[in-house]
Amino acid sequence: MQASVKKSVTTGVLTAVLAAALSIPALGVAAPAPAVPVTVHASDAVAVSAAAAQGRATVAAQAAAQAEIAAARAAAIKSAQAQTAQAAAYTAARKSKTNSTSRPKGSELSRARAILASLKARYPRYLGGVTVTIGSARGYQAISYYTVGRIVVSPTHRASLERILGHEIWHIIDWRDNGRIDWRESIPPANAGSYR
Repeated sequence: MQASVKKSVTTGVLTAVLAAALSIPALGVAAPAPAVPVTVHASDAVAVSAAAAQGRATVAAQAAAQAEIAAARAAAIKSAQAQTAQAAAYTAARKSKTNSTSRPKGSELSRARAILASLKARYPRYLGGVTVTIGSARGYQAISYYTVGRIVVSPTHRASLERILGHEIWHIIDWRDNGRIDWRESIPPANAGSYR
């Protein structure tokens, strides 16, 4: 029996056992093949078998950890996609609500002209020749080009046309009163009734 225990294992078998024990595919590490013949006893083969089992357990643990990381990444991606979809739906709903409550450009322009006509009737001395258009107000709800008597209302305005035009005409009246802007944004002035 002792002779069978001390029996040598051939180099090819040893190489296969060592490669299986030391190779860790998940890490990309492979054991180098021995360059010289090695004699291994049965007790050594048991130790190599135990090392191989431990290596397989380590590889299994690493695979489980990688699977857990992949699952966490997938959950994070799914959560981010859900948040993005929710934000897109919110934005679409806001745009839809804004578009459904706003009037077509032609209707807005005719309303603005009607409002301006009523203001011209109230302040004929100062508002003769003033025009209103719907267009780019450079980020504001409206702009008054007071030197030429032109008011441009943004198509995306939030305040009512009555309020916007009621404000912008005072810039024109301020300019046409004395050729200066005296009131800035403090309009209408306290003595607004005297400008009729």
